[in-house]
Amino acid sequence: MRTLRYSLVVFVVAVAAVGVAYALESAGTAAAAGASGTTALAPGQTAAATVTMTDDNKFKPDKVKVNVGDTVEWKNTAKVAHTVIDDPKVAQKKGNVELPKGAEAFNSGPVAPGTSWYYTFTTPGTYKYICGPHEAVGMKGEVVVKEKREKDTVKE
Repeated sequence: MRTLRYSLVVFVVAVAAVGVAYALESAGTAAAAGASGTTALAPGQTAAATVTMTDDNKFKPDKVKVNVGDTVEWKNTAKVAHTVIDDPKVAQKKGNVELPKGAEAFNSGPVAPGTSWYYTFTTPGTYKYICGPHEAVGMKGEVVVKEKREKDTVKE
């Protein structure tokens, strides 16, 4: 019985160590990538779309469309941390992530339960992203960013 308890403790400690290592790696990658995401919006600023990160390891909705200059909120309603990553260097399967030419990769780092992460898109195109810890179970999403149309000018 004592051996079983010892084995269980070793297993739990090993799983926790892997989780901490992943969180540190994700945070380092986010800083190295120069991610311009944030954990708060400026006063008066609103998100054009909100994506919920769930306990069933899904992004809901899994696809949103916004305009250049719009901000998307990823809100973690789960009991575990999730991430928002479109960096091909971090993805297990390169086809799960995509970013338009000229766009910088983003990596939220761990988004704790009950918190949000925001990203403002400045380059049009399709961004496919994953949750790093849950990529293998299919936690992925997509943001399509359209060029903002300028209002027609009226000549008097």
